Amino acid sequence: MRSLELLDATLKNDPLNYGLLWRAARACYWICDRSDDPQVDGRFGARGMDYASKALLLAPDAIEGHYYNALCMAEYADSISVVKALAQGVGNRLRDELEYCYQQQPLFDYAGPCIGLGRFYQLVPWPLRDRQRAQQAYQRALQAFPWVYRNRVYLAELYIEMDKPDQANKLLDVDIACPQGITDGWECGYFRQQAAELRQSLVVDQP
Repeated sequence: MRSLELLDATLKNDPLNYGLLWRAARACYWICDRSDDPQVDGRFGARGMDYASKALLLAPDAIEGHYYNALCMAEYADSISVVKALAQGVGNRLRDELEYCYQQQPLFDYAGPCIGLGRFYQLVPWPLRDRQRAQQAYQRALQAFPWVYRNRVYLAELYIEMDKPDQANKLLDVDIACPQGITDGWECGYFRQQAAELRQSLVVDQP
């Protein structure tokens, strides 16, 4: 929250600064990502989309504006439910942004576009759901950055949905250190814990 306040204060004097705008969108996403409150996700997701949209007016082809617009859009969609988001047309816009990022710079932000696109195709309802596309995107991220535990958790959840618990267990049965100073400390710790809990649930479910 503090970083967003600082960015807001700076933007008052420099409102057409692309770097400040996309970083403000990123700050909004970080707030959403750490929250379990739909109201927080809806408020800051929408706010982040506004920053990102302004950034895109200044640099239409730059990856950061598209990427953080997509992430904030996903948080907003989650806050109102996927079904409502699709009805409002948010789903198509989100897919288009993720596809753009995936095509332009799939490994940006430690394969964030791959992970985002995979999550989209994993979670949207039929007929848009495409587990094969999701698996392909997650595996591309895994190959490039095996220590990103968010991706491991999402891919493991997908394998469980596809009735492949052995592959999920193999994916989670690792202990890879997150490089210091590269990944977000909160994200690494949170998803390592999620991975441990998911693997334990697989052990409990085994006959």
